[in-house]
Amino acid sequence: MSKDKITYKSVPPSPDIAAKVFRLYERVYGDAQSFINRWDWEFMQHPRSSEIMLHCAEMNDELVGMTVRHPVSITYRGKLIKACFASNTMVVPETRGKGVVRELYRMAAENGTLQLSKGTATAMYSILKKIGYKDIFPSTFQQIYLRPFRILLKRLTGMHASVTMNNFSPEERDEMRPVFSIPEDISNLRSPDGIIKDADYLRWRYIEIPHKTYQIFVRRNSSKLVSMLVLRIAGTKVYIVDIIWDREYRDEPATSLAFAKKAARRMGAYKMKAWSTSSDVRNVLGKLNFIDKGESPHFSFFCTDPYLTLEWHSMNIEHGEGDIDYL
Repeated sequence: MSKDKITYKSVPPSPDIAAKVFRLYERVYGDAQSFINRWDWEFMQHPRSSEIMLHCAEMNDELVGMTVRHPVSITYRGKLIKACFASNTMVVPETRGKGVVRELYRMAAENGTLQLSKGTATAMYSILKKIGYKDIFPSTFQQIYLRPFRILLKRLTGMHASVTMNNFSPEERDEMRPVFSIPEDISNLRSPDGIIKDADYLRWRYIEIPHKTYQIFVRRNSSKLVSMLVLRIAGTKVYIVDIIWDREYRDEPATSLAFAKKAARRMGAYKMKAWSTSSDVRNVLGKLNFIDKGESPHFSFFCTDPYLTLEWHSMNIEHGEGDIDYL
């Protein structure tokens, strides 16, 4: 192999590749500690770890670029679709502009799997559009100001505050109750089309994660599980990270989303944000006075199958999907 020649390879996560990935991260971002801290959880402990693929660009035995694909399965109108989310895409400065990203993304897509990208930086999003990625609509956050006067006071005085779960106390009339584990009967929900999230995945994503904390609520009708809601606190802001519901209950997702807004207020939150492709979720949020200011995580897709047509608004894909929430 000649000096300064870029070569490409695809490998699963392993302790051997980890050391090279950490050096790449350090060259790109300056400090790899946050990535090192989440490596075992994100790659080795993932329920489908053996299916994760790191697509790497190498020069002089050092990684100069990488993009990762985390596998997901999607249900759509009775069909099962194999897909994956792009994550951890990075290229060292000295090799940018040499087509490295284009080649890495070509490698990732060559088996025909549906490629999903969310939380993409503006520069990377521009590259993806040039190589054939198509926008997914709707793809904007919805938000509500729960305490506008406090926000104004904060801007005027510079005073900072935070929200804690200590401020939240369930009331007897609440339809949803806090839990500290994933319900084992979560797979019994007759959920709308979207990404399949079983108990193993949800436990990995929201319970075992070492660097984020989530609040999980469930609704039951007698003993039957009706819905599950996941919230995350960020300063004075609360995110609706995930919501899963049984489509046979006609008052869902409205009941769970109304509870989410009420819970955020009880926590003392100033603002609440949500992101979803589901028209059911977005319509309910609109009725709850959430507004759309056009902020987008640039959700897009690529697939070599010319016959694949999906109505994304009929699918329940939430903010917690992909890596945007846990980075």
